Amino acid sequence: AAADQVSIENFYEDGWQFYYRPPISMMTSIGTGTMTGNTVAEKLWSYFTSCGFSKTATAAIMGNAMAESSLNPTVGTVAYGLFQFEMGTGNANDYYAYAASKGKDIGDVQTQCEFLLKQLPGDFQAYTGHGVYTYSNGAQAWWPTAMTMEEWNQLNDVDLQTEIFERVYERASLPAVEKRQNYERPFSSHFAG
Repeated sequence: AAADQVSIENFYEDGWQFYYRPPISMMTSIGTGTMTGNTVAEKLWSYFTSCGFSKTATAAIMGNAMAESSLNPTVGTVAYGLFQFEMGTGNANDYYAYAASKGKDIGDVQTQCEFLLKQLPGDFQAYTGHGVYTYSNGAQAWWPTAMTMEEWNQLNDVDLQTEIFERVYERASLPAVEKRQNYERPFSSHFAG
């Protein structure tokens, strides 16, 4: 398969489900952002909006980060950081290597955001338009309709964007989408004004 296409070689199983790891060629930068602010929330808002994400997409990312880590960039036992890079899938090790290559501490907020941005395009290619994955508990991951990260960014529906981000990027077996949406709403109200 071409380097930018999904292939079976890029999938592996952790005992519960199959995961996809995009080839390095798909982990491309989508732009650089400026991170300002004192709180983690302020830093996330400034960074993602300066990268070109809409206010609704930024709030959706933040609602998911709040659900995953309570916006604590150093939290983790089986997963690490704001977006809970999983140990079992190798994602955490990939993140640690990325942070080391940048000379940054693994708890650095901007480094975690940059790594997320490198993964998102490949995740949207891999986890949208290929059906829905249903966990044994009935929770669903993957999004049934194909879309790019850019198309997701333009949806202008913060609740829908929050759900899609969870099903495409986080893919939690206990997704708690309503909780994520409840977390995203104050960010949207406060920052988007």
